[in-house]
Amino acid sequence: MPRRFPRRTRADWAKIASHRIISVLRRHRLCNVRQLESKISEAGPTNVRAQPLSIKDGLAYLLERGAVKVALPRDSADGISIDFYALEDFTVDRYNDKGRLDFIKQYWPVYRQATSDKALCGEVLETLVDQALAQSPDFLRIGAPGKTFQNSWVDGRRFDNSPPVDHVVYYRDRSLVLGVEDKNWREWIYPNDDIIPKLLKKSLDNKHFPVLITRKLPYLTRLVFSRLGVLGFEMHFMYLHPSVEAKFELIRHKDGLGFADGRFSANPPKHLLQFLQSTLVNEIEASAKTFEANRALIEGFLAEQISYYEFMAALGIFPEIEEDPDYPEYYGDYYRD
Repeated sequence: MPRRFPRRTRADWAKIASHRIISVLRRHRLCNVRQLESKISEAGPTNVRAQPLSIKDGLAYLLERGAVKVALPRDSADGISIDFYALEDFTVDRYNDKGRLDFIKQYWPVYRQATSDKALCGEVLETLVDQALAQSPDFLRIGAPGKTFQNSWVDGRRFDNSPPVDHVVYYRDRSLVLGVEDKNWREWIYPNDDIIPKLLKKSLDNKHFPVLITRKLPYLTRLVFSRLGVLGFEMHFMYLHPSVEAKFELIRHKDGLGFADGRFSANPPKHLLQFLQSTLVNEIEASAKTFEANRALIEGFLAEQISYYEFMAALGIFPEIEEDPDYPEYYGDYYRD
């Protein structure tokens, strides 16, 4: 049975996030929002894992009151592409603070260079998913990953992929076509992120049923997906080319950048195979029916006939809803992969 904790509002979670931000910065001195998410949203006791939205709320609160400051602004040094935050007492006159600043200036550009390189990051997940699909007997891959095509015919049926998703998959037993998108991103993907309407539009244009595979999805996105008929899967890890593993030793260390979830394998992980071969097979038919039932709502949202708020309200979801009230540990076993 999942553990139960008192239901919290967004304001409650922002308060918890504020306390945890202070705690993290007290120990690690200088962090950006991605590092705070790693320390807060993905670590620690389950009932205080404030999600990224709450971290942003808490950070804004602390910045406004001067408890936290931007100690290393984006674009203030080569390769520094994001703001880094510290407590108000952070100073380069202190030896440890100066050392932390120098470390960030050296290793953040290394991390960003690798994760911004398609061959070292984006295409790694794409390849893993393609290999996993090849090992899933229920599915037939159509076309090459990420490639645009039109008028491809199989079993007397036409397949299009324009604009392209990463994988077009034909589920012959149910005569369903899936459009699978991979996003090997550190960011958690929320419903109002650009990737979601883009995926929905591609699915409607190409007559696919959408599937999103990414590192992390917050509860709010999973809730929207379940009501829309979109299937999402969390990899929980960021997959990188094996050639960069040595460079990431300090990046992964808890006292380095703290991104311990890096994986450097060229083989599909078992939890991805389990999703494709079991969960997807069992859930896609019901999800496809839900997606079709919501087609008019999705078209209205994409055409900007209704606002994001009206779209969410039509799904019975409101901005206050952020966190799963039951906090189930859905993927505990995957951390042993």
